[in-house]
Amino acid sequence: MPIGYHFAWNYAQGSLYGLAVSGNDVNGVFEASFQTHIGWLTGGDFGPEAGLLDTGMSVLGFMVLHAFVCKKNMKRPNHFPTERQYRV
Repeated sequence: MPIGYHFAWNYAQGSLYGLAVSGNDVNGVFEASFQTHIGWLTGGDFGPEAGLLDTGMSVLGFMVLHAFVCKKNMKRPNHFPTERQYRV
C-alpha cells in the first residue's frame, strides 16, 4: 500500500501537475508552480516533497486517519470474554 501511494503521488505530482519529482523536471498535463521563493516551505527546485508544507499536510493526514481508525474501533464489539462471562 505505501508503494502504491508513493507511485500515485509521484505520478500526480509530475505527470499531471508538472511539478519537479525528486529534483527531476517533468512535463505535465497542467503547469503548476509556486509563486514564492521560500524553498524550505515549498521544497524549492527539488519538489514539494522536500518542503515543510508537505510534511505538515502528511502529519495532518496521518492524524485524521488515526482518529478515523480509533473511532471505528470504538464501535466494534469486544471479542474477548470478560471475567463475568466465565462465572457459573
